[in-house]
Amino acid sequence: MKKLTIVLVAGAVLVGGCGIKQEDYLRDTNALKEQISTLERQKGDLVTQRGRLNEDLERLRQEKSLLAQEKNVLAQKEGALSEEVTNQLKEIERLRRQAEERKAKLAQLRNLLDSMVVSGKLSVRTDKGRMIVEIGEQFLFDSGEYKIKEVGRQALAQLVGLLSGIEGREFQVAGHTDSVGSDEKNWRLSVNRAMEVVLYMVESGMPAGRLSVAGYGETKPTGDNETPEGRALNRRIEIVLQPNIDEILGFGEEASK
Repeated sequence: MKKLTIVLVAGAVLVGGCGIKQEDYLRDTNALKEQISTLERQKGDLVTQRGRLNEDLERLRQEKSLLAQEKNVLAQKEGALSEEVTNQLKEIERLRRQAEERKAKLAQLRNLLDSMVVSGKLSVRTDKGRMIVEIGEQFLFDSGEYKIKEVGRQALAQLVGLLSGIEGREFQVAGHTDSVGSDEKNWRLSVNRAMEVVLYMVESGMPAGRLSVAGYGETKPTGDNETPEGRALNRRIEIVLQPNIDEILGFGEEASK
């Protein structure tokens, strides 16, 4: 305590010697200390803020890096998607051209068949995308028989010359009868007639692998079995041009014109 008292007295003497009142000195000293303390706190705050800013900067750098990686991934996906879309469009265009070419060939075949249609040897119609060449019984068979008549052979030979030129297509030869007689007899007659037509078509140059046989008897009439005219329509051979999947859309409308 004595030492402290001496210091204070000396300070008081020193201050008094300089002409500054002790209370002014203490006030100014305390003010300076407060300013220094405030500056120290502000410095600490600045250091803390700088640390936070550095952390934020590092986080932003990491986010930027992740965004750049995501951008690269998206660019790769977009490139792959664009290539896939381009390939799909090319395939669609290829199928469209292929369908157009086949439709043109079928239209050409239809025109070639017109002469036989005009002569009454056959008729041509479409059903669910299938072109059906229909030949009446009177040109191919005697009543109740399945051996082909000479006039029928000539018509079939001419028809085979046209149909065999359609590449990559198969045909079903289907026999049909009217309702006169038993179901078993009509079914056998329709099968036998279709088989005879197939055998003659193969003999005339059509590859056997492109032909199939069906017999429907009286089950698929196109005319009224109650009238002679209707029964005559039902006694027929149909040569069905089997459709390809990529030709189904639009083919029926085009061929039926």
